[in-house]
Amino acid sequence: MKNVIITGAAQGIGYFLVKQLLTDKYNVTVLDLDVGNLGALSKEWPSLLTLVCDVRDSNRIKECVEESVLKFGSVDCAIHNACRCTFESMNNTDDATYRD
Repeated sequence: MKNVIITGAAQGIGYFLVKQLLTDKYNVTVLDLDVGNLGALSKEWPSLLTLVCDVRDSNRIKECVEESVLKFGSVDCAIHNACRCTFESMNNTDDATYRD
């Protein structure tokens, strides 16, 4: 069985990726900041490993990867789906917004 880590997977595209991967019999580790949605995912699919993680924190990412390896034995694929959305015109958005 393949083991996948997905960031930003508590909702939207990431959620649907999780659903498809579980249907295809993958082991899935979900990293997200949304504690509420992570809890809902855990209830819906108990085989998931759900971890609260801010992908801007490289130390936390390392810890999460280690937890995933402890549970599933390896990481075969990582999908970086986490993002920050802004609904401003590019002309009205500064560089710091995109760096964060």
